Amino acid sequence: MSFFHPVSKRKNTTELVSLQDQMNHLFDHLWSGWPTELTNLQTTTFLPSLDLKENETEYLLEVELPGMTEKDVEISVHDNTLFLKGEKKKEEESQDKKTGFHRIERSYGSFSRAIPLTEEIDEESINASLKNGLLKLNLKKVPRDRTKKKVIPIGT
Repeated sequence: MSFFHPVSKRKNTTELVSLQDQMNHLFDHLWSGWPTELTNLQTTTFLPSLDLKENETEYLLEVELPGMTEKDVEISVHDNTLFLKGEKKKEEESQDKKTGFHRIERSYGSFSRAIPLTEEIDEESINASLKNGLLKLNLKKVPRDRTKKKVIPIGT
């Protein structure tokens, strides 16, 4: 006997929805006995906290990146915009030889920030350091003579 009866399109759609609900219930029931760490593969996008300070000669930026290393982060400057992006990967594995239970937990997260800067930055003098999950950047401004006046002629 066939599960689908060619009676009407509407009945077939209702039966498919019912089948999907039953399958979802079955999988929910199947996973309900497992520890939640095993069923929660986490992929997230996060926005790290940052502090941006400015003085007459430079911008000072501090970004909180706990658990990340230099290899996880990319920094660039283009068109007076500072770009920060990174990806955090974490994998934990444990095994209980007595019970034969083997567990692998993975989580991934990425971020991307674009910070517009109002001054020209001396790209050659930018320095960055990452220690204990705190990224520090010094972005020196290009010195400009603000006392110099430029007269702009008006064309006819």
